[in-house]
Amino acid sequence: MKRTLIISLVAALCSLSAAAQGAFRWLETEHDFGTFSEEQKRVGCKFRAVNEGDTTAIITNVVTTCGCTTSQYTQTPVAPGDTAVVMLQYHATGAVGTFSKKAFVLTNTAERKVTLTIRGNVLASENTIRTIYPDNVGALYMDSRNIPFGEVKSGASKMAYIGAYNNSADTIRVEFDHMPAHVTLEAFPSYVPPFSLCTISAFFNSFDCNQWGLVSDSIAISATPLHGDAAAQSTISVIGTIVENFDDWTTEQMNNAPIATIDTETLDFGTINPATERVSRTLRIGNAGRSTLPIRRIYSTAERVIGIDCSATEVRPGKSAEVTISLDVARIEGGFVNEPITIMTGDPIHPIRTVRVVGILDRSL
Repeated sequence: MKRTLIISLVAALCSLSAAAQGAFRWLETEHDFGTFSEEQKRVGCKFRAVNEGDTTAIITNVVTTCGCTTSQYTQTPVAPGDTAVVMLQYHATGAVGTFSKKAFVLTNTAERKVTLTIRGNVLASENTIRTIYPDNVGALYMDSRNIPFGEVKSGASKMAYIGAYNNSADTIRVEFDHMPAHVTLEAFPSYVPPFSLCTISAFFNSFDCNQWGLVSDSIAISATPLHGDAAAQSTISVIGTIVENFDDWTTEQMNNAPIATIDTETLDFGTINPATERVSRTLRIGNAGRSTLPIRRIYSTAERVIGIDCSATEVRPGKSAEVTISLDVARIEGGFVNEPITIMTGDPIHPIRTVRVVGILDRSL
């Protein structure tokens, strides 16, 4: 009998405790700032919650999801019938485009967590456009028109991105043309809403490229407003260097690998007579290793001036191949030449070697 009475008293106390609890009713849980200029720097809004419970309620914390959103809130107990306030402030500097951010309000009520949402669209200031998006195709402003992939191992692929911004009141359709087999460009979204951000993704797949070393392509981009103006057109440059992949080579393969040698690192043409149509020198690529050395590619970015002739595609151990380097004298600018030649081979230790071509025009001759 006594035990039953104690259990009943405990149950009654628990029931009273559960009934006597604060309970927030939120008057707002979402706020749309609409479209505003980045020059405002920050915007703020207020969320209110009325305590409709039987006892005080407390906001224990407000957690935002990024550093661009800050909060202030009522930190004292809120009596029944009183109102708590949460202030959210969005810092827009450098954060142009559409945004949607959340803040989580933690309380001691039965509803432990409430989600508040703010959204809006930040128009880029002129300073941001000039600084962050210096290149443009019509009203589509981009942070660059060059996509450098760096080294891409043979058989592998890489991704790279360009940020873009539609600085107009019209939707823009973004399209690409003249893409080689090894490069794919896409815009996300392809229809960019007014004053909104866009990401241009670039995919470089070395498997679909039959060239070693430096690969440079120019891809056409068009930005077409859906109303009014004609399409604006320009190009995006995509650059990558395809190198041999030795990651899976065994110790035995490395021990028996070819070793590339070159007989000079500077090919000096000396003093050149401007009246001469073309001058030539030779260099030799040797193989000091134990297996055949593939010659992947020999090239120069100054191909208008420098000619390269190498009939060999491989060099057997202990042998060498001759490479003829010639200069088109009439195309030498500035009175001298100082350009690198890149030699790519199947040497796993030094797959890329560089020879510098130098010479001076003597206009007194």
